[in-house]
Amino acid sequence: MISPTIQIIFGESMEDGIKDQFLHAFFRFKSVDASMHPIMAKMAGTKDMSISEFGLLNSIRDNSTSDSERNVYMSDMPRTLFISKGAISQSLSSLHTKGYIHREANHRNRRQQIITLTDKGIEKLSKADMSMSQLNDLIVEKMGEDDVKSLIVLFNKFADVLEDIKTELQEERSTQ
Repeated sequence: MISPTIQIIFGESMEDGIKDQFLHAFFRFKSVDASMHPIMAKMAGTKDMSISEFGLLNSIRDNSTSDSERNVYMSDMPRTLFISKGAISQSLSSLHTKGYIHREANHRNRRQQIITLTDKGIEKLSKADMSMSQLNDLIVEKMGEDDVKSLIVLFNKFADVLEDIKTELQEERSTQ
């Protein structure tokens, strides 16, 4: 029996064989991703940080400027990273403890924290970027650029579909 959520995702008319193939591929990808994380973390020198922490460091670097009007504020991060404010707060505390970021109160608005990378954080990201670039090059080499472009489109479409379903299910549950 197929779960109601899978039926919502695929519809009643989808053949059970395709549902099974999709689930097999999905869980296979999840398994490979989980097994790759420690390998990539070792290569990138990021064994001491979670994926969320790594994403936060990237977001801070990519959104920081020397212009004080465009500093990165903790309140801006959930929109760009798709993780909860609580998870961001915990990750920022961990990154601060490890010496990768500096936090200071905004002089114009004391409720806001300005987040910047330390030299140690910049160095960590540089090393990780080289490893990720090597991995990306290998993937493009083995899959081909056209297939990678197609995969990006499909990953984004899949994420959009899952976000829509999540919203629909949340709305459905709130009316019950």
